[in-house]
Amino acid sequence: MSAKNSFDLPKAASLCAQAFFNDELDKYFFPEESRRMSAQVLMYRYLLQGNPRNIYTTSERMEGLMIMEKPYTHSGAFSITDFYAGMPLLQIGFSSLKKMIHFQINATSIRKRLVRDPYWYLQLIAVAPEYQGRGLASRLLRPILLQAEKEKTPVFLETHNPQNIPIYKNFGFRVVDSIKMESANFYHYCLVK
Repeated sequence: MSAKNSFDLPKAASLCAQAFFNDELDKYFFPEESRRMSAQVLMYRYLLQGNPRNIYTTSERMEGLMIMEKPYTHSGAFSITDFYAGMPLLQIGFSSLKKMIHFQINATSIRKRLVRDPYWYLQLIAVAPEYQGRGLASRLLRPILLQAEKEKTPVFLETHNPQNIPIYKNFGFRVVDSIKMESANFYHYCLVK
């Protein structure tokens, strides 16, 4: 596992879109299944290009990747650079973009209420479907968890899939909040280790 300052952005965005194709949050953003994959690729491309120093990959083949924000690097501020980088997101459509912005504002507010710096933030962990179940997510996550434990620094994450909770509990996480997402049919689970 290594942090990447340069990586194959299209491949990484495609990996995330495939891994999260049936994720409740992504289905909420992009309910039309026939357009979901292309919209997800645009969304993940934007997310990844805004986080180059926080991306960790399993190998050069990129079977899996993780966005893990280090303590004191949680921005939340929106800059003009973010605006221009996000221009391709207009292709997603106003309804989806509105849902994404509304969700991000709420999720950031919830996170600020539940955890304070210093903390690590697991923004995303994705493994290509053909490599799932082989321990790659664990290989990505374990070194950071060990470092955080050594530093006595909490790690925060969110999930919308209740099946993920037992997996994260095996790593020592505990659910600190669960919020029914307004106008959506899923919960926003917040976990801390």
